[in-house]
Amino acid sequence: MKDNWNVYFSNEKVADALAHSFQDLGFGYGKDAWHVFYFGEKIPDAMPSSFQILRPYAGYARDSWYVYYFGKKIPYAKPSSFQIIQPYVGYTKDIWNVYYFGEKVPDTTPHTFQSLGNGYGKDSWSMYFHGKKMDRAHAYDTEQERMIDRIKCIAFRAARDAGATFINRQWIADKIHRTTRFVTAWWEKSYDRCFTDYSNAGCKLKLSQTSQDIIHKASGRQRNSCSIVAKEIAKEQKKYVTGRTINNYRHREGLKPFHIIPKPLKSETHISNRLWLCDCLEDWTEEGFLQLSLSDEFYVWLVRTPIYQNDRIWILSAEDIEEDERYREMVQNQICIGIFIIFTYKRLLWVIKDKRES
Repeated sequence: MKDNWNVYFSNEKVADALAHSFQDLGFGYGKDAWHVFYFGEKIPDAMPSSFQILRPYAGYARDSWYVYYFGKKIPYAKPSSFQIIQPYVGYTKDIWNVYYFGEKVPDTTPHTFQSLGNGYGKDSWSMYFHGKKMDRAHAYDTEQERMIDRIKCIAFRAARDAGATFINRQWIADKIHRTTRFVTAWWEKSYDRCFTDYSNAGCKLKLSQTSQDIIHKASGRQRNSCSIVAKEIAKEQKKYVTGRTINNYRHREGLKPFHIIPKPLKSETHISNRLWLCDCLEDWTEEGFLQLSLSDEFYVWLVRTPIYQNDRIWILSAEDIEEDERYREMVQNQICIGIFIIFTYKRLLWVIKDKRES
């Protein structure tokens, strides 16, 4: 927000921001003719002329000299070759290094690195989990390794049954560097079944490489649901693929919808927005709170305008609505709505308490 002289963020003046040249880039970023800002704070050494956001909601941006992750400079990252391997799964790379959520992953070979989803990645020599090198002998998951891990699942489960109560599926998954789904599928089975070769079992992937590229390109964007992507594949590839197949592939590869943000919901932006709402409610009167807190006498008034605008819903007292204009009386859902408002009010109080303003 700005006026003729100043730029504001969360009702606070942004220092050193020029209002006449300021641009809101979205996702917390903004710039003027001389500086780049992130959530109202100036980013040191950023170049406004070449500054750009790499992907919506991913947090990455770059200029001619540096790459940034949520407003912080990524050391050693090369902007000209920097790329997001898969949206919203954490791994990125340039010509020299691989990064996981803005942190450099040591001893990697970027030109062979692949993101496997669910925090896993690999290159020609090693396998990685959440940006850390795993203790496996090599990056290729062979059937022999899977046999060993199946035996470990059963052995750990037996130890748990014998009294090791600290062992659970997540603990085993972390120990053998597998998913909890793998552990669940094997820890209740017998040792005899561990030695069967399952490498050629199961159905083959129905998606061609071109279809996979279409899914990757459509992920992280609005209006690209699984059904729409299926129609696009049918149009370009002349092959029918169900939306369920695309959804399963997205889930396996760790592809997220466009609205999923890899940040905690209780971020500084959410806290500042809630504090702003609290400041607005500070001077409200009892009548004003009728718009927020619902009483036993709660009615919905539906106003239809002659110019076909959207219907407007107003919360008023029963006495304020004439009998012929009353749309309907809400009786069944009063308790549910009241609980929702109370819960929202508590969340606002929690934010104030966390900020030590109460």
